[in-house]
Amino acid sequence: MPLFGLSLLDLHVIGRNWNEEKRLKVHAIFVGIFLIVAHIAMIFGMLDPSLGTGQTHHMNM
Repeated sequence: MPLFGLSLLDLHVIGRNWNEEKRLKVHAIFVGIFLIVAHIAMIFGMLDPSLGTGQTHHMNM
């Protein structure tokens, strides 16, 4: 969603009558939201799937 908001902002679909300072503030907010969502997704992507099921891994050597 943040990238969609950024594209709408850059295409002047939203904020058409805003001054440059307000446009930059909203742009920074969208970039911040994108970074937060991307980092949360990265953290969840690195988690071991067995943590949610309660099963444990046994390595046979």
